[in-house]
Amino acid sequence: MQWTNLHHLKYFLTIAEEGSLSGASKKLLVGQPALSAQLKSFEEWLGVALFQRSGKKLLITPAGEYVLKYARAIKNLEEELLLNLQHADDMLKKELVLGAQESVPKTIMGHAIAVIRQVRPVRLKIIEGTGDELFGLLTSGKIDFFIGNFKPMSEGKEMFYMSLGKVKAALNKL
Repeated sequence: MQWTNLHHLKYFLTIAEEGSLSGASKKLLVGQPALSAQLKSFEEWLGVALFQRSGKKLLITPAGEYVLKYARAIKNLEEELLLNLQHADDMLKKELVLGAQESVPKTIMGHAIAVIRQVRPVRLKIIEGTGDELFGLLTSGKIDFFIGNFKPMSEGKEMFYMSLGKVKAALNKL
């Protein structure tokens, strides 16, 4: 499979929008002879004529209209990609879901959150609830861990508990 030359596509789109090689040349800061050669190369690669010449004006052909729809869609995808890359750090961070028992003081929660953020860059989602609710969410895998003030009735192979006084040491091991 041969890949489309995106420069050809961009040049074609600009020529179609400007309606002439001279207008596209000024907008793209590319000489007219070079732009004309790129358009010819693109037409040869596609195997269709994209424009009919009418004096200095270029009239888009039906095949050109068809290609133009795709060129605009590809341009929109490129713009979306570039916009989303500005937020790539946030998208690439792992999300950690923390359950916070309502009765745990906010100062303790604030300290735990600060330690988590120092240890690993994550998006942190916090869910508040009762101990029983949060323990249920933990055992069902809907939260990663929770901070509460009671001892669970049972521990599984993949679950353990510790006293709040040991939270900082445990979070530093993450």
